[in-house]
Formats: sequence, structure tokens, C-alpha cells
Amino acid sequence: MSSVVLFAVTPIAIILTVVAATWIVGARRRGRFLREAGVVLFAYFAYFLARGVTEGNFAEARDHAQILVEFEQSLGIFVDPSTQALILSQTAIMKVANWIYVWGHWPVVAAVIIWLFAKRPDAYLLYRNALLISGAIGLVLYVTFPAAPPRLLGMGFVDTVFDQSTFAGIMQPNSLTNQYAAFPSLHFGWSLLMGIAIMREAHSAKLRLLAPFLPIAMLLAVVITANHYIVD
Repeated sequence: MSSVVLFAVTPIAIILTVVAATWIVGARRRGRFLREAGVVLFAYFAYFLARGVTEGNFAEARDHAQILVEFEQSLGIFVDPSTQALILSQTAIMKVANWIYVWGHWPVVAAVIIWLFAKRPDAYLLYRNALLISGAIGLVLYVTFPAAPPRLLGMGFVDTVFDQSTFAGIMQPNSLTNQYAAFPSLHFGWSLLMGIAIMREAHSAKLRLLAPFLPIAMLLAVVITANHYIVD
């Protein structure tokens, strides 16, 4: 797949998502939704641009990663390498973990936020603001404490996502992504936030049963794919 096609996929997907969502929310609330979409998309692109231009150097990121490793070791929870090693030979599980890491992040956040706007407008602003504030906090930490993810640290870790998945490069293009932004893991943090939103706001008992699996699945995925440490 050419680089032109790769970079065209994300804006096309965003446009289609916004178009579909404007139909879902109805004509009466369409104007407000488009304003909200503009705010969220501005924050989305500003976040990635800021991450891209503030990427730290590898030596500093490696040193900070070592601090995280030593902290885990002091707590007796540095099982990241052995956890991935246990799963690497399980091809099906590895593919599921890669899939969760790529498709369980932005698509899930977008789906839940659109659902909240359409069905739980009183609660929508709370979760939107939580996303924006936590993203800003994460960005500050990425700038002040750049940390290399396990997949770039060596120590026997294998990059199972970016070496094997074309779509990972689409969802997180290298030109806009800070490779040394392991701490904290917004993949996990936002999965937890979306799980909380579903648990609190969904009326369906079956849907609420799904909520705890979002952060649990993402926690396992970020560790198994060597994109984050447990403490992240």
C-alpha cells in the first residue's frame, strides 16, 4: 500500500465518521454536534502535532524507560518480558492483541463519545472534558518525561504491532507520533474512561457487562505487544 493511500485513509475515515454521526444525532442537534466535532478534531490533530515536534532523544528516553523498569522490579511486578514471551508463540492470541491495540483505541473512543452525545447529552461534556484534560496531562508528561516503550528498549521485546500491521501506521503515523511517549498509556487510560462511561451511562445490562473488558483487554494488549510497561 503506497504512502499516499496510507495518509488518505485517516482523513477519509474521519469524514465518513462525522457524516454518519451527523445523521445519527438528528437534524435538531446537528449544528451543535459539528461544533463539538470541530473542537475534538482540533484537539486530536494538535495533540499529534505537538507529540511529533516534541519528540525526545533516544538516550534520554532509554534512561527514563530504565527508571520505569527498575521501579517495576522494586515492586516485584516486572513481568513484561515474560508475559510477552509466553504469548509470542500463540499466533492467534498475538493477532488479537495487535488488533485490540490498533482498533480498540481511537475507534472505540469515537464510538462511545458519539453515543454519549446522541443518547446521554447531559453526561457527554463530562467525558469529553475528561478526554481533553487527560490528553493534555499526558502530553505534558511526554514532553517532560520521554520514555522509550519496551519494543524500542531491547531486552528481548518484540515489536508485534508496527512491524506487522499496516493499519498501525495509519492510526499512528510515524511523522506525527512521538515514539518515546510510553508513559502514561492513554491507550489504557482512555479505555478505562470509556469503560466507566458505558458502565455508568448505559441502560442495557448486557452492555454494562462489556464495560470492564475494555480496560482489561487493553491492559493485556499494551503489555503483550510491548508498547507500554505495566506501570504506564
